[in-house]
Formats: sequence, structure tokens, C-alpha cells
Amino acid sequence: MIVSYSNDVVYFAISSFPKLDILKKDLDNIFIDIAERHPSTIILDLRYNRGGYIETTEYLANLIAPSKLHGKIMYYEKFNDILSTGNTKILKYQPYLDVNGNYVKINGRQATMADVDFSEKGNTYHFSKQGKLESIENIYFITSGSTASASELLISIFKPYFKVKTVGQKTFGKPVGFFPIDIDRYSLYLSSFLLKNADGWFDYFNGIEPNIIVDLPSSPILGDPDEIGFRSILLDLGMSRKHASKTKDASPKIKKIKIETNLLPKETLSIENRFKLK
Repeated sequence: MIVSYSNDVVYFAISSFPKLDILKKDLDNIFIDIAERHPSTIILDLRYNRGGYIETTEYLANLIAPSKLHGKIMYYEKFNDILSTGNTKILKYQPYLDVNGNYVKINGRQATMADVDFSEKGNTYHFSKQGKLESIENIYFITSGSTASASELLISIFKPYFKVKTVGQKTFGKPVGFFPIDIDRYSLYLSSFLLKNADGWFDYFNGIEPNIIVDLPSSPILGDPDEIGFRSILLDLGMSRKHASKTKDASPKIKKIKIETNLLPKETLSIENRFKLK
């Protein structure tokens, strides 16, 4: 992750969404610092973010969103008909585990994934404000053809509540989610549900078109206000590079945090790992 602070603007680059327990402490610490600066604009650079775990996308959204959104619908997961009607026989052989990875009993037997509530009502997620950041008014995303799945969900989540702008190139286009089905030593990921925002929008199978089209460089210096994606947003805000370089404490600040992401599948995914029993 790379975080860059400038006058009233915070830039945040994240290359993937690993499991929340890997990232949570760093996110919390970063957003304590961001909240103290009271920025009105956040730039989320997702140009290399091919997705990952939905729980982490959701947590980041809750750090950014103001308290006034607490309790409002964030997104829905609409599972396919086979799952929602309980006709997926293979799930009867998949054990259901709690958040700690332990087996769960139901009606005197071991619960399986066939006991999960796959209804849309049971898979509606709401904002649950995290942290103290309350000042964000503008949200920009830097995107490319590699921006996919869980990272596209982050863009979709905010569209009903903010004037979201995307900058760069069209995203990959994957408004669907997955969970692993274990077969012997392998985990199989199949498209299992649609990801719909509070307005019911999910129609970006052909990608999310940028509001500001920019040819992004192949080897950018992320977090540098002179980088064309970042600079295009500053220009859209009516800010010069010189203006953007002046921070409230008069010293530009860039943080770089390395996060282990090699446990993620290489494919573009929105992985769901939280399920409720019926």
C-alpha cells in the first residue's frame, strides 16, 4: 500500500484485497492518520488491484464512509437459482466452518455448506462505520483493465452515495463473486453470485468506463502528484501541482507498506468467506 498526503487530498494505492486479518491493523493505523487531516477528497488507486476478499473491500469502504451512511445498504449478493433453492448436492459434502475455522453442529449433525442461507435477504450488507474519518466529499478511483472484481465492487458501493469519478482506463468487468468448493486437494472457484449495489446496479460486465480517460504509464511512481493519473485528478479539482504539494504541516508525507499477497489466487476474484446458516 502507498499513502500520499497533500493539501486536503489523500492518495491511497492498494494492489489487492487479502484476508482482512492480514490488512486490518495497517488499515486502522493509516486511517487514524488520515482522519486527523480532515481531507475532503480521497483518491483510491486500484490500477493494479485484481480483487480478493470482499470482507476487506467492505472494511475499507466502512473506513471511508461517513457516519451518516451507517446502517444504509452497501451491496447485495444475489446467488444463482441452484444455490438459492438448495439444489446444489455437492455442498452437502463441504463442511461449514465458523470464523475461527471450527466445525459447527446443527440439528445434532455437522453443518455443511448446504445449510447456508443463500437468499438475497440473508446476503444484504449494510454500512457499519469504522474509524473516525468523516470529512470525505469527493471520491476518485484510478483504474485500468486490471481493476477487477472486489476492487470494482468498491467503486460500485459508493456510486449511490457520492459523485464518484473514475480516471484512467476501463476496468476489467466482473460483477460476480465466488467461494471455494474443495475437491480433494484443490479449491474450485465458480461464479456463484452477482454483486449489486444499493441501487441494484451490477451491469458492468464490459467494464466500468472512466469519466476521465488517461493513458496510464507502464511504470508509474505511485503517490507522486506529477504521475498522470494523480495529476489529472488534481486538475479536475482545480488544483495545481504546487498547490497539491503543500501539506498542512508543510512537509509532504508518503507511506509505503508492503503487504503479503501471494496467498491470493492469480485470477481476478471477489471471494466470499462469510456465510450465515439458515
